[in-house]
Amino acid sequence: MSIRNVAICGEPSSGKSSLVHLLINNNHQTNSTQILFETFQSQLYSTSLKLNSHHDVEVNSILNLVDCIGRLESLSQVKADLRLTDGCIMVVDASLPTFGKYSELVLRQISQENIPLVVLFNKLDEPLMDCNVDLEEINKSIQRIVDSVNLVMSTFNTESKLSLESIVFGSTKQGWAFTLKHFAMFYSKQFGMNQDELLEKLWGDCYYDAENGKWTNQSNDNIFQRSFCQFILKPIRRVLAACEKSEFNVLEEVLNPFVKSLSKTEYTDLSKQELINSTMQKWLSANNSIHELIFNQLPSPEKAPYNRAKSIYSGSITDKFGTAIKNCDPCGPLVVHVSSNKIINGKIYAISRIFSGSLKSDTIVRVFNSKQVFEEKSLRGIVKINGTSIEPIEEASCQFNPIIGLIGIESCLTNKGSTITESTELEAKPFISDSKSNLPMINVYVEPKKQAYLPKLIRGLELIYKCDSSLSFTLDEYTGEKILTVFDEKHLDSVLHQFKQLHPSIELEVSGPIVKYQETVTSSSANITLVKTPNKHNRLWLTTEPLKEDVISYFESGKLPSEPKQRGKILNENFGWDLVDAKKIWSLCENSLNVFVDKTQQVCYLNEIKDAVILGFHIATREGPLCNELMRGVRFNLKDVAMYSDAIHRGTGQIAPTVKRGCYASVLDAEPSLLEPISLMEFKCKKSELSAVYSILNSRRGVVIEEQHTSSVFGKAFLPVSESFGVLQYLDQYNVSSQFIFDHWQPIPANSSQFHDIVYRTRLRKGLPEKLPCHSELVDKL
Repeated sequence: MSIRNVAICGEPSSGKSSLVHLLINNNHQTNSTQILFETFQSQLYSTSLKLNSHHDVEVNSILNLVDCIGRLESLSQVKADLRLTDGCIMVVDASLPTFGKYSELVLRQISQENIPLVVLFNKLDEPLMDCNVDLEEINKSIQRIVDSVNLVMSTFNTESKLSLESIVFGSTKQGWAFTLKHFAMFYSKQFGMNQDELLEKLWGDCYYDAENGKWTNQSNDNIFQRSFCQFILKPIRRVLAACEKSEFNVLEEVLNPFVKSLSKTEYTDLSKQELINSTMQKWLSANNSIHELIFNQLPSPEKAPYNRAKSIYSGSITDKFGTAIKNCDPCGPLVVHVSSNKIINGKIYAISRIFSGSLKSDTIVRVFNSKQVFEEKSLRGIVKINGTSIEPIEEASCQFNPIIGLIGIESCLTNKGSTITESTELEAKPFISDSKSNLPMINVYVEPKKQAYLPKLIRGLELIYKCDSSLSFTLDEYTGEKILTVFDEKHLDSVLHQFKQLHPSIELEVSGPIVKYQETVTSSSANITLVKTPNKHNRLWLTTEPLKEDVISYFESGKLPSEPKQRGKILNENFGWDLVDAKKIWSLCENSLNVFVDKTQQVCYLNEIKDAVILGFHIATREGPLCNELMRGVRFNLKDVAMYSDAIHRGTGQIAPTVKRGCYASVLDAEPSLLEPISLMEFKCKKSELSAVYSILNSRRGVVIEEQHTSSVFGKAFLPVSESFGVLQYLDQYNVSSQFIFDHWQPIPANSSQFHDIVYRTRLRKGLPEKLPCHSELVDKL
């Protein structure tokens, strides 16, 4: 029996959902075909089928599908889903001239983890049925996307490239699809050529000179038509047009060489759309084409891990665990990867992939927990998940039922994935975890209407947090506030829906959205700031300066070596830092990208206060002086220190608060400013709906930065996160598909009314004094 574990990825409006429904409904082995409430979690399906190959050989097969979320905000979840599978179908909208940011980032992950890929150019019916779109234009658009896919993949993996055999074209909505191989098989008899040789002729810069009976790579001043257009797109366009006009004679003329067309009795009572669907499905069955592509181009569970092991397992692939993963050995040691957690019908399941060994429902296992150590747990059950249907099973292995749900280990799971081994295997290493791809920028405060439900609220939100890698949940230990950090209204609705599944009777009060800003400086501090400890026995001198954008980007990449000599060499040669300064970095805040540098010379006992200085620096950058928001891109320089000789007078209680005050004063002396989060918005629409996009963007400080036209319009724009509320709902009214991803931080001029309004409202909300502190109030004098 042949098994395939496949992820299906695609952007909104690419037709990904229609592909999933086509694969499921045509096999009728699942009862989970209904459209579910849109959440930021994937859907899992399993379907049994019988494939009819071109040689009429029936092959019993099982297809396990992971329907990945198609939104930019859910990229962390998509990366987790890809870890479950052995291959990926990327669905691309053929009516658009390019693909979006979502596809680019998913392709990057696919390349890095050596995941085999096939691409479906969907919605091909739209440009083909639009007579104003030239066939050559359609070809160029598809070729451009193929080249872009290969460029992205080769950037991160030089061996990754999309082959012609791994591309399928069609319309899943109408139920038809084809590969180049299908037409090569038909035309090979006509041209008397080998199928593989002809397949190459049907793509790229290949033309057929019918007069001389020769193939050429020159269009001869556009006299010859490109082969892909002439021999593939042109017949399909003629069939679609004939169906649209009910020209049955034309239908028979075009289809007879390929396939027996519908009889008159079959099309008598059909509507135009039904005629199109029935005709095209009989000629180019999407079910057969796509299934054949999956089982011929994507590997089985036994073969797939061989090339992926080194990119997903943190241990050596030559030890017994790495070897077992690479060989997909059902008799080897148990190694399971928990990719994510999922709430189904009010219960939580750990969605897992067995990469090695076998697992029984009562096995005692070791789970790699949130404290980065293995914790022993006893399973309470194993289930097979099929949409919203749960089927308990007694046993699963890496080769049969490898994608499962586990019950009983939720207390030690995280939203970044976990690793499970048998309790006796102490040498196993965890799988490589992936960092979050995108950061949510909107806070909301949540409270139960009845305070008696507060413990259930906290436990429920903590559980949802474990199931949603895009979500952030914080319980403020000082104020008791429950803070959810989300991407947008849809994300918030998804979280609240999941909570309702867990606790249907609890009603919640949710605050309005609050955007996260960050504080920074726009120039170097005008003076050297002097601050004294409360006991007046110690003095510190500090300055502040902004970090350059290229330095911030490098720090953000996580590539900065921890070893001082290597770090110093890179910062000196690539970014112009003083070599001594680069070696004397005391602390780098990875979450806010601020740095503290020791520029002192020959100060006695300096190392004794280093930890206290770093603590004060972290406290200051976590809550800046303007409105207690996170600082970003600020460099603090410790210029000099004068300390009391007795250690008891320079403890942490004296040094840390003083450093915090010194950092505040130095920032206020360096033209402080706020940074506003800016989203990249991608939109797809018909040309007639473009005015609605410009209308909403112009009223929300949005700027269109890119616009491409074919039969539809694809565009990109920058939009402040604070202006994005309600945009999705507004554009939905006009059938405009749109999505957002955080792109960059933009400074707000300190002399603007916007700056003063944000600072005032934020300080008021946080209970801070209305008046900003000033530099002179925080510094000391000699």
